[in-house]
Amino acid sequence: MATKTKPTTQSGDMQLKSNYNSNNFYEPNARLTYIHLEKGLLLFVYLHETSSILKTNARIYKKLWTGQICYHSIVPNNFHDPYFCSFDHSEAYEQSNLCRDWYMRNCTQKSCKNQHYFIPTKAKRYINNETDLTVWNLMRFIRQFFRHFKQSVIDEEDLPVLHREIGLTMISIVNCVCQDTNKSAMFLSNSLINQTNKKVLKQLSQKSTYSVPEIFLTPENIKFNSKWYTQSAGRISIDFEHLSQEFLDYLSDQLAKYCSERLEN
Repeated sequence: MATKTKPTTQSGDMQLKSNYNSNNFYEPNARLTYIHLEKGLLLFVYLHETSSILKTNARIYKKLWTGQICYHSIVPNNFHDPYFCSFDHSEAYEQSNLCRDWYMRNCTQKSCKNQHYFIPTKAKRYINNETDLTVWNLMRFIRQFFRHFKQSVIDEEDLPVLHREIGLTMISIVNCVCQDTNKSAMFLSNSLINQTNKKVLKQLSQKSTYSVPEIFLTPENIKFNSKWYTQSAGRISIDFEHLSQEFLDYLSDQLAKYCSERLEN
């Protein structure tokens, strides 16, 4: 059974959600191998290789949230001399009404009328919140897995579980873009989809969170020539309902292009 959680939504309201992981997601007799994943892996390699804009957006977003970019670069100040400033002035992101105290993490004025959020500008158009960044990191992980998996030294009992985890990740991302589980077969193999729990698969378009191994979110730290995955790895829940519309629209366009190019070839 799926466990019930009460995560806080962005608006601060509490909503009852179902929290699924790979144990809930597949039929008990499901047997997944690399072959079942291959069609989806090729899709995610395409999405990664054609999405350099997401890489740039993610870099800027992370710099903003960690306060690395100089405030006077975001809100231009003609009297500020970057020569004497240790903060980053290299990014093109600008936001004229950004609250300085909020950006520095210490605005407590309830009456403050300046913006306490980052806006989707041309420089940071598609990565607008932590969920956008998380899904981009999952896309990067899947691409890295495809490139380097043969170097891995995964225990025999852990390997089928890893395949399940990656299958769940791919289905969850494709479904949140398509909003129709019947369309998933256009991008993922029928042999993967047919082994899922149909009741859970149907609920993917409803209010649910999905639990994935935390190591999937930091592909740059994975040493693929080692035993980098075990079933006991720490986990993190992702609420795909919080993906920004800009990010969803971008992925939807990329999926459409993928279908079009595949038909042409």
